[in-house]
Amino acid sequence: MQNSRRQFLRHVTFTYGTLSLVGCGGGQSADGKEAPSGSGGGPTTPVTSAPPPAPAPAPAPPAPAPSAPPPSPPPPAPAPAPSAPRTVNPAWIQSAPLNTWIAIPGTVHAGSAAAPGDDPLDFYSSSNRRLSYSGVGLRDCEIILAANGGHGDYAGNEVTSIDLSQDAPAWVLRSAASTTTASNVAYYADGKPSSRHTYWSTTWNEQRKRLMLHYSRFVYGTGVSFRASNGFNLDTNTWDAKGTWSDGYSVGCADSSGNCYAMGVNYFSLNKWTAATDTWSTVATFSEAINVNPVCYDSTRGHLFALAWGDGQGNTLGGLSTTLSAIRIVGSTKTNITFNASAALTQFKSDAPAYSAMEYDPVNDQYLFYQGAAGATSRVYVVKPNASSVWDMSILTLGAGSVVPDAAVGAGVFNRFKYVAALRGFVLMSTGTSNLYFLRTA
Repeated sequence: MQNSRRQFLRHVTFTYGTLSLVGCGGGQSADGKEAPSGSGGGPTTPVTSAPPPAPAPAPAPPAPAPSAPPPSPPPPAPAPAPSAPRTVNPAWIQSAPLNTWIAIPGTVHAGSAAAPGDDPLDFYSSSNRRLSYSGVGLRDCEIILAANGGHGDYAGNEVTSIDLSQDAPAWVLRSAASTTTASNVAYYADGKPSSRHTYWSTTWNEQRKRLMLHYSRFVYGTGVSFRASNGFNLDTNTWDAKGTWSDGYSVGCADSSGNCYAMGVNYFSLNKWTAATDTWSTVATFSEAINVNPVCYDSTRGHLFALAWGDGQGNTLGGLSTTLSAIRIVGSTKTNITFNASAALTQFKSDAPAYSAMEYDPVNDQYLFYQGAAGATSRVYVVKPNASSVWDMSILTLGAGSVVPDAAVGAGVFNRFKYVAALRGFVLMSTGTSNLYFLRTA
């Protein structure tokens, strides 16, 4: 089944200048169904007169009945020993000033070897549609897009990547899209997983040597979701067989050992995927809703930190009035964080960001929060943690030569703003029709 330009237009709205699809927020339930969203996002202006249908709740997929048991996941490798951050020095970064946005030349996805049929001047190219409610994975310096798009936006499940450690990084096609697709299925006829909104959930797992996609959220079609999880082998450029990995939840981040965390299962629970055993468990269930994203792992303190306006997806948090949500979780202990008054805090509340990104910078011991909406594409929030429950927020002062990144497509930036330890800075993929951007922080 081919994706047509007309079909894509039916499902597009423009919110804060970004490419957006209506009705894709909300939480997740323990049985894999999408939990109902709160109040919904702000007003939108449809491109056509007929708004797209809201996705129907997905029934849990029936258990497969294979004639042979599913293959076992590959055994875990030992977790790497802690070491000083690795550094590389490709040609494109050598003159990059500190705290200054730069464009990395030659890194436009559209028209590259990864998408040779895409026109970089076509806003509706597949390189942009693939980013609908979707993020990226990161292995060392390599950015990876895998089976993203989904819902009414894009059916392709190809895998493409770019290695920023190279002097002249270029996109490559690792795995071509399935030649035959179908709506509302977890897998296409060739056994490869279907395209879906990946949100913040694409992670690289060093122990398993896999790019992991936990949960299949709003797959291509009318927005059905499945609990099926998928792994992609970057050494062989192949997808693992159906049933290799345990059913999961839509994750928000991973810790230093590759264990993944899902915020707000049934709104109130923190769930964890343990990489060594491929098992899910409930870490804790709280009295207050915690379905807040983005969330990141603080490798210095060993805790999770989530920051958003409401739930971070344009909805209220737990049915309460929409306000700033800041949560620190250490083990099974949750602390609500507040901030000292500042111009940055006032601006954050005014922005009311949705579908944003946040990453921990261990060198500077700070979190960088990025929204990427039109009119705010240069703005980066800096959050400084401490041992108390009252922290500080500021806006990063940029160098005089900063370029202005394009506004993020696909409803928001999700986790397409990533800290790259070896490069001591942050890479940004705002669109598939513009260069990647980089912000050196050390």
